[in-house]
Amino acid sequence: MRLYFISDLHLSHDDQHSLQAFRTFALSIIEENSRLYILGDLFDVWIGDDDNSSFTKEIILLFNELKNKSVTTFFCHGNRDFLLGEEFAFKASINLLEEFTSIFFNDQKVLMAHGDQFCTDDHAYQEFRSMVRSSKWKKNFLSKSLGERNEIALKLRKESIQSNNEKNYEIMDANLNSVDNLMQDQCIDILIHGHTHRPAFHDIKNKSGDRLRIVLGDWSKSEKVLLLTDQFIKICDIREERLFVVKEKLVCSNYL
Repeated sequence: MRLYFISDLHLSHDDQHSLQAFRTFALSIIEENSRLYILGDLFDVWIGDDDNSSFTKEIILLFNELKNKSVTTFFCHGNRDFLLGEEFAFKASINLLEEFTSIFFNDQKVLMAHGDQFCTDDHAYQEFRSMVRSSKWKKNFLSKSLGERNEIALKLRKESIQSNNEKNYEIMDANLNSVDNLMQDQCIDILIHGHTHRPAFHDIKNKSGDRLRIVLGDWSKSEKVLLLTDQFIKICDIREERLFVVKEKLVCSNYL
C-alpha cells in the first residue's frame, strides 16, 4: 500500500494552474488500494457545502474518479476550509478526519494534522481560530446567503494578509516545544503537517528516542507530494502526469 500526503493547494476557480496540477496528480495514482491524505487548505476558501458552482462540481468529479480507481481519500480541515462538511464529503466520496488523526503504518505511529494548531506563538491567530471554529460563529456564518458569506470571507482574507505582513515570520511558524510535547505525550514516531509552507524533514532526537517531523509544502510555486511506502518516504514533484522523486528518506527502526 502507498500513502500520499498533500496540503495547502489553495484551489480556486480563479487558479486554473493549480486545478490542472491537482488533476495531473490524481491521474498519476495508478496503484489500487492506495490512500490519499489531504491535510487541510485544499481550497483557498470554503464558504459552505451548498456552493454548487462548476468549480465545486469539477472537484467532486475528480474525487469520485479517485474512488473508482480504488483510492481512498481522507480530508483534514485547514484554516481556509474548516467549514467543509458532511454534505460535500458524501458527494465527493471522501472521509473527514479529526483535528489530530493517527494511524499505524509499518509498526510506526503516524500523526497527521493541518499544522496551524502548532503556531502557538501567534496569539492573535489562535484567538481568531478559536472564534471561527466555535459552533456559534459557524452557525451564524452559514445562515447567511452565499453572496454575504463570500464578501465576509474576502474581507477576513484581506485582514489576514495585512496582519501577517506585520508579523515576524518566526511567530507564524510551528512552536517546537508544542510539537515535541505532543509527539512525546502520544508516543508519535512520525508527525506530518502542512500550513507553514516550509517543506522539510526534521529529525528530532531526545531522551524519548528518535522521531521525525515532516512539513508538507504548498502548491503556490511547485506541486509537491509526500509518498510513504514500505521502505521509503519520498517527496515527489508533479510533471507530465508522473511523480518525480526529488528527495527521499529511508524508513528505518530509528523511528520505532
